[in-house]
Amino acid sequence: MRDNGPELHQQPGNTLLYYQAKHYWAWFIPVSDELTSVGVVFRTEHFKKAGMSREQMMLHECRHMTPVLSERLPDLTPQEPIHAIPNFSYRVHNYTGKGFVCIGDAHRFIDPIFAYGIYFGIQEGEFAADRIAKLLSGEIRTDGNPFADFERHCDEGNDVVEDVIGVLWDFPLAFQRILTWRDRVSSLDLLSGRIYGEMGATNPARIAVRRLMASKEKAEQDAKTTSSPESAEIAVAAG
Repeated sequence: MRDNGPELHQQPGNTLLYYQAKHYWAWFIPVSDELTSVGVVFRTEHFKKAGMSREQMMLHECRHMTPVLSERLPDLTPQEPIHAIPNFSYRVHNYTGKGFVCIGDAHRFIDPIFAYGIYFGIQEGEFAADRIAKLLSGEIRTDGNPFADFERHCDEGNDVVEDVIGVLWDFPLAFQRILTWRDRVSSLDLLSGRIYGEMGATNPARIAVRRLMASKEKAEQDAKTTSSPESAEIAVAAG
């Protein structure tokens, strides 16, 4: 991202993200002086309720999602067919074993908002290559899953990113405070991919976002427990 001044004409190469609401945002990525990649992310229910084609929906959102996005798109002429991808977030467990290993999007995709995908693919590829070289050389010998440590290591990094993005959606004001003020320097480490091992675990910003997401997870678990049939019976009996 670049910013060379407060006026739009001074920011021709900026990559911009527009946040409207939880899971409702857009990207604006200049590809050349005359071509820009624009995408809008929203829930399926929002699309169904609008009753539009995907072409109509895309153009409508570019104009009405937020004025600052519309202002940057005076010409809304698509240069190629508009594509739609549903249900892009997923996770595969047990993605390694004897004779196979998955890296990057092959086992997990969290959210495209901070574009970690390419980084995960490259970084996990390096981890896997190092592990494979040690296995082939005989430096590492095991009768179990030869990639078990690799899988745990990759999950550590993915979990950090999932927490960061979770705080963005569920605690936006806290996200702003952590990343732009209180833990700004350590937050840059997280956004730069320094998320593995002790470096990620001891990062103050990482600790802060984990604490927030843990509070959300506990609240959700408490709500499930309270609403369960067993809890209802106990409450009636106690009354």
